Amino acid sequence: MTKRQPAQPFPLGDYLEEELKERHISFHRCARMAAIPEWELAGLCDGRFALSFEQAKRFGAVLGTSTYLWLDLAQPMPAPPIEES
Repeated sequence: MTKRQPAQPFPLGDYLEEELKERHISFHRCARMAAIPEWELAGLCDGRFALSFEQAKRFGAVLGTSTYLWLDLAQPMPAPPIEES
């Protein structure tokens, strides 16, 4: 029997970039709609900045999603359990 591997976490920025691509929203337009500077959006996407509650609320409003979706995505993932042999 093959052992299943748990899903690997992915960065918030990757998820955001995929959402923008699927919705045909440019990076520049998203920053304007969320009322944040482009450099701040870039920092969130590449992991230089942590997501604030206010930013999560704005992304939720811009993309029609929950604020908590973004906050959950921004949480660090727990380490997988270590199997002892």
